[in-house]
Amino acid sequence: MSVSDSASLPYAPKEMGRVSLSRTFILYTLGLFAVLGIVFIAILTKITWDASHARAIRVTEAFFQATKRPFERAIWTVNADATLQLIRGLESLEVVERVWVETPDTGNFGEPVEGIRRGEALSYTLNSPSAILHKDAIGQVFILIDRSTISREIVSTVGYIVAAIIVYLLLLAVVIRAVFRRLIGRPLSTIVGYLSTPRLIEAPPDAQLMPGRADEIGILASSLQSMVQRRHFDLQKIQEYQTNLEDLVAHRTEQLKLVQEELIQADNLAALGALVAGVSHELNTPLGNALMAATTIKDATDYLRTELDEQRLSKGNAGKRSSKDYGYREHYRKDSRAGKGTRRKLQAGSS
Repeated sequence: MSVSDSASLPYAPKEMGRVSLSRTFILYTLGLFAVLGIVFIAILTKITWDASHARAIRVTEAFFQATKRPFERAIWTVNADATLQLIRGLESLEVVERVWVETPDTGNFGEPVEGIRRGEALSYTLNSPSAILHKDAIGQVFILIDRSTISREIVSTVGYIVAAIIVYLLLLAVVIRAVFRRLIGRPLSTIVGYLSTPRLIEAPPDAQLMPGRADEIGILASSLQSMVQRRHFDLQKIQEYQTNLEDLVAHRTEQLKLVQEELIQADNLAALGALVAGVSHELNTPLGNALMAATTIKDATDYLRTELDEQRLSKGNAGKRSSKDYGYREHYRKDSRAGKGTRRKLQAGSS
């Protein structure tokens, strides 16, 4: 009986790499880390953007506060050249995209923007430098923060972080692959190679599969090897049963024949015993009667001999003797009929 097909695997050993457990584990692990990295980068980008924007506002405010008095004097004296020079000075900052001044009396200085971007600009009020009109507003300065500069800075920073994360993931993949192959991949490959051994059940290897390993993989290997050994012993028993089946059937058949002959002999002996008991009963009755008759005749003969010797016979004694003889003759006829009946029964039993 061949059970080599039971040890066949759904994949050939050379095809195992296509569905390697270590590769699948690494892909899932890297995918998880990639998702976590994307979330981390998104959060980091938001935090960096807010920090850079706040820093740009602080720098702009600090620079504007340093030039606020010159702005107010230039607007108050309607000095367009000085105002434009101050505007170009603010625009020279890396984080400032555009600056313009709006006044109710002398018009606008610079190039104002409209729409949504106007709402994004920082606005500062210019007051009169005159001691008398110090609290009166003479104009308003709008400073638009250069978002592209902040974006480039953030992209540069995040790019370095992404590159570092990618390098980290690659190194992590190499480390995970090495650790996984050492702890799990190679032991599982050993188990797969053991299970793919030709004629594993008929001739299992004697060497222990994973000696000295007491973790889950070692327990799995020991359990598989024990199961294979049990299957091997079961197969040997089945083969022995198949080999000895004909001899066992012949032996059982001979035993059945002997038992049948013993039963027939016992039945015959029982019938013979019943026949012997019947014959014995039928013989004992006439023999007993004959013995009684012989005993009676002997007593009568002894009586007559005594009477003759003593010459005491008379007519009365002779009549008594005649009646005794008559009784003897009747008894003999009965015994004769009983003997004939016994012979008929014996003849019927023998037939």
